[in-house]
Amino acid sequence: MSTIITGAILILSTVGILFFFIFINTQKNKKRRKALLNTFNQAGADKGLTFSSQEVLTEKIIGLDGLHHKLLIFEFNNSNTIIHINLDDVKNCSFKKEYTHVNFGNEKKADIERQLGSIGLEFSFKNSSEPFFLSFYNDNTNSIYDMADLETKAKNWEIMLSKMISKDIKVRA
Repeated sequence: MSTIITGAILILSTVGILFFFIFINTQKNKKRRKALLNTFNQAGADKGLTFSSQEVLTEKIIGLDGLHHKLLIFEFNNSNTIIHINLDDVKNCSFKKEYTHVNFGNEKKADIERQLGSIGLEFSFKNSSEPFFLSFYNDNTNSIYDMADLETKAKNWEIMLSKMISKDIKVRA
């Protein structure tokens, strides 16, 4: 009987320690996310922006100021980079999937397969500068189980931003 009690105590203490570490990690992640959102909102306030829509992704936060037609992107993966896009300068915003080629074969017989690398939005600008790609899903950082959800988010953002991009209207007589 004492062996069963000792085993139960050992199992309960192991499970208790595990839940304690999970709780600590969750609290740490909440604090980090709150600090990143505060940094993002402060960067937006410094530029005079108020966000009508925000999206928190794995490596970035996206904010849209619908009143001023501006998009702010805060990439916090390695360097805290802030990208500011004026939607009045954007010619087109399109949903895009980028693929990579992976060799699954051997030396004698190459078996190359196409694999989804990233999903995002590509911005082309009126001043014909280099297009900008805003990634929602990246196979290096996101789980394959997040792909469908992130693809839906990217499509929703494309619809929202495409409505805000001013189109040049040509009058034909």
